Formats: sequence, C-alpha cells, structure tokens
Amino acid sequence: MATGVFFVPDPDLLVLNHPIPYNLYINSSAVEGRDHFVKVFPLGDTLTKPDFVAMKAKYQQVYISELERGAYLRAICQYFGKTEEEKVNILKTSALHHLESIFNVKTDEISVDIINQTLDGCRQTVEGFVELLKNYELNQLHELIGNLSFHDFYTYDHSINVSMYCILIYKLLDPDAPEDKIINAGMGGFMHDIGKIKIPNKILNKVGRLTDEEFLEIQRHPTYGKEFLTQRGVTGPKGADVGLIRDVVYQHHENYDGTGYPNRLKGDEIQLLARVTSIADFFDAITTKRSYAEALSVEEALALMKRSRAKKIDPSIFDRFDIHMHEKYKERETDLHLADDFDPCQPHVKLKRIS
Repeated sequence: MATGVFFVPDPDLLVLNHPIPYNLYINSSAVEGRDHFVKVFPLGDTLTKPDFVAMKAKYQQVYISELERGAYLRAICQYFGKTEEEKVNILKTSALHHLESIFNVKTDEISVDIINQTLDGCRQTVEGFVELLKNYELNQLHELIGNLSFHDFYTYDHSINVSMYCILIYKLLDPDAPEDKIINAGMGGFMHDIGKIKIPNKILNKVGRLTDEEFLEIQRHPTYGKEFLTQRGVTGPKGADVGLIRDVVYQHHENYDGTGYPNRLKGDEIQLLARVTSIADFFDAITTKRSYAEALSVEEALALMKRSRAKKIDPSIFDRFDIHMHEKYKERETDLHLADDFDPCQPHVKLKRIS
C-alpha cells in the first residue's frame, strides 16, 4: 500500500508506448474517506494503448503520487509537442502547486515532511527548467518570462522567475558546471523567499511603501527561512545540497558592501549562489509588472542596477550579467535612481527620477 497525497492525471496526457517516468496507482478502498492506494503499473515499464484501455475498464480511475507530479509534467513537455512557452507554463503550474502547498499551511503546522516534500517537488520542477532552458541565452529569458501566465500572488511568480534567472546566471559564470550544481542554483532561487511563509499577507501584498515596523518584519524572512531548513530531519531529495540552499535563503539580502541583512556580511563572505540570487532577485523585482507598478525596460533596469554595483550587488557577477544582456539590449543611461534603502521586497509604486 502507498501512502501520501495522490492526484488524477489527464488520461490523454499519459505517456504511451514509452517507459513511463512515474508509477500508476488505483484506490482500492470501498470505504468513503479511507483511501488505499495500490500500485498497478510501475515506473519504467512501457504502457501501451491496449494496456491503458484495459486498466481504465477495470479500475475506472488511475492516480499518480504527488511526489511524482514533476515527472508527469516533464513527460508532457517531452512527448506531447508543446511549444517552449507552453512547456515552461506547464512546469510553472507544478512550481505554483508546490509553493501554494507550503504557503497555505499554518506556520505552526509546517512539518519536516512538508518541507522535504516541497524540496523534492522544487528539485523536480527545477530539473525541468534546466532541461528547457539549456538552449536559452540569459538575454532571451526576460521575453520568455514576459509571455508566461501570471498568478495573483506576486511572491509565487517572483520565486519562479528568480529560479530561472539563477540557472542561467550560474551557467554564464560556469558554462561547464555539472547539472547537479545548476539544479542547486535553481533550487536556491526557487526557495529564496520561503521565509515569507511567516510574514502576514497584508504586509506581503501591501501596495505602497511599508512602514518601518512592517519592513522590519519583512527583513526577518531570511532568518525564518533558515530556521525552516535547519530543522532536524530536513534532508531534501538526492542531489540537493540543503546546506547550500539554506545559505542562499539566509544570505540573499546581504549587500556586497556589508550594509545588508541579517548579518552585514560583505564581499566573498556572502556565499556565491546568494550573490547570484541577489542579482536575479533585484532584476526581476524591477522588470516584472505588478498590479500596482509598471515594469522598467531591461535597458533602464541595467542602468539602474549599475549604480548599485559593488554596493548592493557583486560587481564581477553583475558585469558578466550586464555585458551578456547588452548583446541583445542597447546600453543606455537613465534618470531613475534608487533610494539608499531600496530593497526588492519593498514595493516601488514609482521609482524616483534625478532632478
């Protein structure tokens, strides 16, 4: 008998005539409210059309474990002739599901099992992003993100975008990086704001500038995230470096000049992937349209970020990012400027212009 959470797949999107990358189950319980899931077709075996017709006739409904949702969605991308944009939206659906699953749990009910399941789902989704983005240049990703469907909770979309940017920024720094390292870079970006689970939605969704008290609470989210990932028993899936991901979560708001939070680390004291995530976080925050603010153009965003070079963000990583982006986008000046206390978490209804 299998335990856990199961979902009903679209029968028209099950892989046929190829080894299936997930297990298929049926619910053999005859008692309402008491499930009893039994595996009827194993991962790795080839499911034919006659097999599936016979299975449906006999069992009515088949299920897949929630832990294998990522494999199911990646198989859709692989076998069903979707466009690149459709494939990314399919994987984004998976990512949103995992974020919603943990953000909608009361903080005192977030168990180690829930965190491990989120990390597992995160890895499966990021593996899909790594595969789909392997032929993408970093300077193409902004347009792809702009064409994706959006959720009504900015934190979810932002985490997914940052994950994809982290994948390609890290590959820009190390083109020969093994896949596991690239996946960990993406997982760090995906999980970077996980501590916001403990921040009230009225603060996360506030339109306009936060009060000093509200911003102090926002600044606690790296510590909250670290606490979630430091609990005994949090291991994550095979190949995931939880310690590395935890460093990204804890350090992504440290500034290169030592003025950030929570520990005022500076320079190379800040973990490399946290410095990568900081640039991805910053860039997406000012180039993604929100309900209350227009997005900056890529050219304006890069010019603005350049003013934070060696202050908020790592100069050498930013220079690589900037040069690569300008292969597609022309360099330009801007009369926009950031306040000294600018933070990607602080809503910016309108950025100030230099007078």
